[in-house]
Amino acid sequence: DRGPTEEAMAAAVQKGVDFDTEFRVVWSDGSLHWNAGRARVLRDAQGRPARVLGVGTDVSERKLLEAQFRQAQKMEAVGQLAGGVAHDFNNLLTAILGYSNFVIDTLEPEDPRRADMDEVVKAGHRAAALTKQLLAFSRKQVLKPTAVDINGLITGMHQLLSRLIGEHVDLVTVLAPDLAAVRADRGQLEQVLMNLVVNARDAM
Repeated sequence: DRGPTEEAMAAAVQKGVDFDTEFRVVWSDGSLHWNAGRARVLRDAQGRPARVLGVGTDVSERKLLEAQFRQAQKMEAVGQLAGGVAHDFNNLLTAILGYSNFVIDTLEPEDPRRADMDEVVKAGHRAAALTKQLLAFSRKQVLKPTAVDINGLITGMHQLLSRLIGEHVDLVTVLAPDLAAVRADRGQLEQVLMNLVVNARDAM
């Protein structure tokens, strides 16, 4: 930020305006900090710039909070978008699954097309599970505590979590054997798991 800072100081000297800008500085320990510089150019009896009187304030914490707030706003917007898309998509899936079941009811048990329609229904149910995960992400899903198989939940989310963290990170699951079910809201557990995985990725 040296260039813009020097320009601001030059403008303060030449135009007689106050120096008021924020810039990054490197401290003697090598750490990076944001500094808010406020100064005024003092002139001698002939009106020539004599010295600069001002103060510098470390505003690094405020800058960090501002950045976190902006990120939170972005995530809230993403959550709202995900929730809206999930609701609309869920409505479409309801129609797809409904009509698919109607078609299956018209087919004889030995009809080869029945197996194809069964696959359509299975794919529809998998898509419905994805919309539930999106709704959990957007926190628009009503809490419904049920008996949840944690190992099954993790296995079912493996593909989604892999896409979430990116191809540069390998996701390996180690499941506990003979794990009892827990009574909890499945969507909330999925949200917790996503948060843990994203935090781990960011930590790396």
